[in-house]
Amino acid sequence: ADALLICSGAGMGVDAGLATFRGQSAALASWPGLSNASSGLDYQEICKANWFAKDPHLAWAFWNFCHRAYLAAKPHAGYELVKRWANKAPLGFFAFTTNIDSHWVRSGWDQARLVEVHGAVRWLQCSVPCCPTAWAA
Repeated sequence: ADALLICSGAGMGVDAGLATFRGQSAALASWPGLSNASSGLDYQEICKANWFAKDPHLAWAFWNFCHRAYLAAKPHAGYELVKRWANKAPLGFFAFTTNIDSHWVRSGWDQARLVEVHGAVRWLQCSVPCCPTAWAA
C-alpha cells in the first residue's frame, strides 16, 4: 500500500491482557469493586463523568484501577508489526483508535500520526470545562 490508515478498538488490547469492557460482566470481571459499589452498573455507565460529582470515591477508585491496569499491561507484538508495515508506506501512515490504554504511544508510534478519539489514560483534565489544559496522569 502507498499509505496506511490503521483503525483499532478494544480488540487490539485483548492480546495485552486487557478486557474489552463490554457489558456488566466484563466490567465486574475487570474491577471487582464495581460489584460492591452499585448493582447494575456496566462499563459504559461507570465511565460517565457524572460519577465524579455523584460518587467521587467510586469514580476515582474505578479510574485508579483502570490507570494501573493500563500501565501494567504491555503493548503486544502486534503494535510493532503494524509499525513496521506503516514505516514501509511511501505516502505515510496514520492511526485512529478508540482505546485509552496509550499502547500505540508506548509502542513508539508517532503521536503526530495518532488520534486517540476517547482520550488516553495518561492524561487528566477537568471534569467541568474550566480550561483546555490536560495534565500528565
